[in-house]
Amino acid sequence: MAGEIWNRRKDGEVYPEWLNINVIRDDEGSVSHYAGVFQISVHTTIPVSVSIIWRIMML
Repeated sequence: MAGEIWNRRKDGEVYPEWLNINVIRDDEGSVSHYAGVFQISVHTTIPVSVSIIWRIMML
């Protein structure tokens, strides 16, 4: 699962980040953890939204 979120720096500046969340399973296949990785987005909201729509269309 992935998507754009908005974060705030200590100085109050708001900026977009891309968040990827992955499931980590144990040896039996049960969910044991979730891992989230943040990337600072260099795109505006519109290009990110367009890329999400494009990926959905390609399914």
